[in-house]
Amino acid sequence: NSSSQQRLVYKRNTQKQRLTHVAFSTDCGSFQHWQSYLLFYSAYKVRQQEDGTVTRIASGCTDEARQTVQKWHDEHVSGVFGPEFMVHFTPHFSSVKDEDGKIKGDYKFFNKPLGIRHWFDSNLGQNYDDLVRDNDIVALIDPDMILLKKIGGDFSSERDVIFSGRVKEHKSFVEHGVPFGQHYGLGGQWRKFDLDTIAGPDSPAKKVSQEDAFKYFPVGPPYIATARDLHSIAVKWCEFVPKVHAEYPYLLAEMYAYCIAAAHLELPHQRADHLMVSNTGANGEGWPFVDAIAENESLSMCEFASSPIGLDGTQYPIPTVIHFCQRYVISQIIFYKRAVESDFFDCASKPLEELPSGLAEDFAVAMIGEGKYQEEKKKIKRTAFMLCGIQSIMNEAQAFYKRNHCTRNT
Repeated sequence: NSSSQQRLVYKRNTQKQRLTHVAFSTDCGSFQHWQSYLLFYSAYKVRQQEDGTVTRIASGCTDEARQTVQKWHDEHVSGVFGPEFMVHFTPHFSSVKDEDGKIKGDYKFFNKPLGIRHWFDSNLGQNYDDLVRDNDIVALIDPDMILLKKIGGDFSSERDVIFSGRVKEHKSFVEHGVPFGQHYGLGGQWRKFDLDTIAGPDSPAKKVSQEDAFKYFPVGPPYIATARDLHSIAVKWCEFVPKVHAEYPYLLAEMYAYCIAAAHLELPHQRADHLMVSNTGANGEGWPFVDAIAENESLSMCEFASSPIGLDGTQYPIPTVIHFCQRYVISQIIFYKRAVESDFFDCASKPLEELPSGLAEDFAVAMIGEGKYQEEKKKIKRTAFMLCGIQSIMNEAQAFYKRNHCTRNT
């Protein structure tokens, strides 16, 4: 959108402000359609647009689907949230090819590295009117993420940051050569791949010790780096990911390829825990912030999850995103993203069922028994945070959609 681009470029050049560009990769299907709207809404709610752009990178759309997605986006997203909310289309990238170039399968996660590189190639430059400049910040996230607060390049607030592991020296700001990422349980596994074939016999990735492999590279979305660094990683990520997938044709191939690309380019990451909560049984996520609330007897977990930043926006430290990639279950209450109706954001759709405000404290005890509750208290309260947080913002986003797009008698 040229008007938003001109406004943002003017803002950066007149105020000397680095823009923050949030991007996420999707296909053109209905499953990621509702997730995209929810992510856009959450970004709008935390005012992410004040700092830059939020872009859906949609890969592999047919011409007809592209027209449909663009029209829907113009009417329901950029037309309401603002022109900083964008959609960028790329070719189909997810084909798996054999040595002769013949298609033999599909790996949808090729879309992420190849999609972000395509977006960079279309927007990154050094001219005055280029949307993305080298020193801007780019945060690459997943479509099944909900922003609970703004995402950016400032990690200087001790209260709001949890760094991972045993690294004693931490950087506080994203800058060239200092990317950040959310800690994932990938370990140093990437070192066991055939790095000669993937990255070349002289690749610096081969010189990374097992200790440093654990300290600086097992990261995933949100990835946050300067545009220059993330573009450099994206180029190598695209080069390496087909080779990693050929050796390891499974879900995490693209994440291991990212680790190898970062190591090859000698870009160790500042590893953070607080950027995400996802797996209620995991360490290395932003759960200490949620666990601290669990000890606050005056506030129920669902009250906190429904309005985590508090009325003044500073009440509690909170994770940056909810990543709803798991099943979340307390007794008969279940949330699983694949069970959500694809037309959830539609005038005729019903909201998710309201959850008891005392879900973690009273309801769980009644449903699963005191003994089991005490035994798994922490996990149940974390699960309640996910269930109530997701239910709350999904219903809020649906109500917002209906207020803006549906007549009263619909």
